Amino acid sequence: MHADEESILEAIDDAMGLMAKFVVPLYEDNGRGQPSSHGSGFFIKAGEYHFLVSAAHVLETMKAKSLFYYISPTIKRKLSGKLLLNPWQGDRENDLIDVGVLRLTGEGLPPYPDVNKFAIDASYLLPSYLPRSSKDYMVVGFPASKSNVNPLRREVAATAYGYRNHSIPDLEYHKQGLLPETHLALPLDLEVGFDSKGKHRNFPKPQGMSGSPIWVLYNEDEQDDGRSLHIVGIGTKYRRNERLLIGTDVAVAVKMINAAI
Repeated sequence: MHADEESILEAIDDAMGLMAKFVVPLYEDNGRGQPSSHGSGFFIKAGEYHFLVSAAHVLETMKAKSLFYYISPTIKRKLSGKLLLNPWQGDRENDLIDVGVLRLTGEGLPPYPDVNKFAIDASYLLPSYLPRSSKDYMVVGFPASKSNVNPLRREVAATAYGYRNHSIPDLEYHKQGLLPETHLALPLDLEVGFDSKGKHRNFPKPQGMSGSPIWVLYNEDEQDDGRSLHIVGIGTKYRRNERLLIGTDVAVAVKMINAAI
């Protein structure tokens, strides 16, 4: 194995569990009193405020449905607060930005030690980190297929997974109708996934990963040991035909957070 690859795998082994602490699976009631996977999100602390960042198509559903996450194995917290969504008319499936931010209000704010969930400081958000090439990225979230529901206790056990890859070349973004200044596009290879303990696993179907943070792990052009972690994007779409995971630059979320403070 190449020395750089070994360094990346070591970094992932150390960091995967840490990254998962800031990401939470989001649920809705399936109509039978059971939780159904609805997406992923991550907690940010900016000053005295706490935020949940996710995809707009995930968070906007709270206008019509009761969305929630778990603050203990059996206790749910309903999503509530000031909701900001990037403007869009029509189906969010066609929204290339697709970012939402919820300023959490009321009781039961992070941290949630019973489920090992915490808010990461806003200083770890790194907007407009260009170029996209020559860097290693990881998206960390909760695939729907890895959520196990206990219908008797009405609780769920979810497993975080990470997917790591390089971006497509910057010059190829326009072929996807995207710009590297506003998006991240990662080729999907199911054999380069990792579980919450940093162990290599085949990556499951990405449904349920919308709203997951995208971290930059490694920059080949910098003197970097591969262990400095920053969130640079939000995962929003999976293009099945092109086998691409699409994310939006975290600058959109930063602007929303600043507007909500």
